[in-house]
Amino acid sequence: MSKKKGKDTTSLKQEEILTAVVVADDFTNKFYPIDVTKPKCLLPLANKPLLHYTLQCLIKSEVKRIYIYCANCSEEVREYIKNSKWGLPELCGATVTIVPSQDVVSIGDVFRHIDDTNLISHDFIFVPSDVVSNASLTSAWEEHKARRGKSKDVPLLTVVMNDISPQHNLRMVEDDTHIVHDINTNRIYRYNRLKPGDRYSSTLPLSILKKPDVRVMLNYSMTDTGIWICSPKVSQIFADNFDYTTPVDFIKGVIDCEEFLGHQIHMHVLEGSYCCRVLNMRLHQIIQRNLINRWLHPIVPEAIDEFQLFNSITSIDSNHEKRHIGKYNLRQNAVYIHSTSEVAQISTIGANTIIGPQTKISKLCQVTNSTVGESCQIATDSCITGSTLMNNVHVGKGSQIIDSIICNNVVIGDNVIIKRGCVLCDDVIISDDVDMSGNSIIYMYRNKNMVENKDEIETEDYSFSVVGMDGAGFLWDGNVIEDADSDEDSDKMSLDSVDEPIEDCINKIWGMKLDDLDKTDWTVASINDEDEDDDGDETMHGVDEHDGGSDDDFSEDDGSDEFTDNDLMHFQTEVIETINRRFTDNIDWDNLHLEINGSKHANNVSLENLVKTLTRSLLMICLQKKTSGDSRNLYKIYEELTEDSLPLFANYIRDDKDESMTLEVYEKFAQSHESVMASLLKIFLLLYKKDIISESVMIKWYDQNPTDVVRTKVKQVVEWLKNAEEESDEESSSDDE
Repeated sequence: MSKKKGKDTTSLKQEEILTAVVVADDFTNKFYPIDVTKPKCLLPLANKPLLHYTLQCLIKSEVKRIYIYCANCSEEVREYIKNSKWGLPELCGATVTIVPSQDVVSIGDVFRHIDDTNLISHDFIFVPSDVVSNASLTSAWEEHKARRGKSKDVPLLTVVMNDISPQHNLRMVEDDTHIVHDINTNRIYRYNRLKPGDRYSSTLPLSILKKPDVRVMLNYSMTDTGIWICSPKVSQIFADNFDYTTPVDFIKGVIDCEEFLGHQIHMHVLEGSYCCRVLNMRLHQIIQRNLINRWLHPIVPEAIDEFQLFNSITSIDSNHEKRHIGKYNLRQNAVYIHSTSEVAQISTIGANTIIGPQTKISKLCQVTNSTVGESCQIATDSCITGSTLMNNVHVGKGSQIIDSIICNNVVIGDNVIIKRGCVLCDDVIISDDVDMSGNSIIYMYRNKNMVENKDEIETEDYSFSVVGMDGAGFLWDGNVIEDADSDEDSDKMSLDSVDEPIEDCINKIWGMKLDDLDKTDWTVASINDEDEDDDGDETMHGVDEHDGGSDDDFSEDDGSDEFTDNDLMHFQTEVIETINRRFTDNIDWDNLHLEINGSKHANNVSLENLVKTLTRSLLMICLQKKTSGDSRNLYKIYEELTEDSLPLFANYIRDDKDESMTLEVYEKFAQSHESVMASLLKIFLLLYKKDIISESVMIKWYDQNPTDVVRTKVKQVVEWLKNAEEESDEESSSDDE
């Protein structure tokens, strides 16, 4: 409960300089070990730092004074501001000031520092440094000021929110929020941020429901953008409550404990604009793809860098040598190639791709759905798909990088395969001919001490089994190792051990979609169920429900209408590639099971979708073989594939539920493929004979709708099974007699 009762002397009528506070630090370990060498706020998104987009949003909102709070990254941020347009008020339109605060270890500490130093005495905007948005906050600011004008001390805070469906791929576990608010005034009565495993429930005092002018809604489609419009009282309340460390602590504390003081928290919902936080690397990739596809217009990759242009002009005026700064050229299919880069004519640059300045791509290369940074070198016959390469990355001949993050100064040898979900942190070296397993996180530095003392790294401890005998780097085991607190402890490292499996730690880096959680246990007290249906549109304003373009979608002819999620499509592609490698390279099934399991974790695929995807993949491989010139009929191809894949079936189809899901896939596939429908009778008989599907499950599936077209095709098999079952029952009865 707040104890400070001093008056807020702010005059709302006087002209105020619109001010914002940006927090550069993340105060989490979600980007560890990526952010050991470069703070998260300076990680590139479409070849510009995240902080650039946050500041751009504030400038669009007519903010004139910006304070950037830095706890552990003040020098890096100061250097960036100095060498960008944000260091020149005449270019960016605002004054940007760095506030170094090494004692700040949480969001609550930032507000307490503002209060202690009396840095801001009027209303201001608070925003984290990972916000990517083309929105203007002007309307949110005006709403907040209008409420403050009517009742100065009552409106405490306006939370800027976005309407995004829980099924949208921008919704992550970190966004698992539901609120109760007044649909007329947008006042927030309940705010719950849930973690996996928490009970989905909300309670509301009956006294609120009895108010004649209050109409509340339970809303699960709102996400907190992290942007606040704050009154000066916010800093004071943080100062008086040291247990408030996060924004959620503050909102819940004020709502639950301090409403008797008259404080109210409202929300403002953005409309017609894009606004999302980069909370993990999955969101980083999704938002980057959205930006490349121009969903954030007028924020586009080819926008001219005013600072470089300014330097170019001033250098000419000073009789210095003119430097060609270049620009991005937009081509068809959202391809952006910088004018200073070199791309061989017989290389292919596919859709949704950025090629950065001074980058060289040799002949016979393929780069698609990827972002390549500055001064990278891609050698002959290399393939990069769905990945981000930061600056000064060298890729050797014939190498493949699939859906991975490659950080600065990484060297990748010849004929290397980097599989999906890998992260190679700064300065890592990968030897020739390495086949790296998916989801591998390789780093060189555990903390800043190691960065500053590179010569002391014990190279004999490198993970040579992963990076190769000539490589350099360590395989991350899930532990976060911080800097030593004192010179005495410089030999030691503070180990914040993680008790979770490494797969869960990797999920934290890549993030888990909210739609993957099981929400079967909902409890709402004192609120009618009908109110839950009023939570508005199920898509983000201005954004389609799925982030991918048509290039990533399965056609309806493939019978894959149930597989509209991008992660499932990625997973299916990987499963098909894995199974195909079984036949081309004769790889043992045990090793392939490990790859499939790793891909399952990387894509957050449920067991149900795993079984369905494996079944579909086998059928698709049969069709691919048939269309690629195999003269045998489809059943012969399927029979051979099934005989060899029995270990796969045995490993993943384990009970009646799995068997039923398998039959559902065959049913849907047959509906859209005549060749599968024609062979279905023999396929079902083979499934039974090889003990993949039991007779009881097959009969139960058939009896659901015996007149169905698909079931009619397999009627002969099912009747044979039923007759055999009856004869068996009769024999059992006679034996008993």
